[in-house]
Amino acid sequence: MAVSESEGLNMEQSRERFANEVDVALAQSARPFAIHNARKVDARGVAEHYWLVSDGSAIMATGNRDDDFAAACASVGLDADA
Repeated sequence: MAVSESEGLNMEQSRERFANEVDVALAQSARPFAIHNARKVDARGVAEHYWLVSDGSAIMATGNRDDDFAAACASVGLDADA
């Protein structure tokens, strides 16, 4: 399946735009973040409703209890409900 010249340019522009967004993000200082309702997969199996909280430089807490998630978010200045 051949790609037309205009489709090729659009794909290249999309890659360039994505690369620029990554460059901008990496140039900013690290900030706290949280991942909620994730699926954790490791050697012990699969766990649903998992979460992770980071202070921007390291993982501070992980788990699957909502109350613990709220406390972990508060510890790095995040609102668990946001």
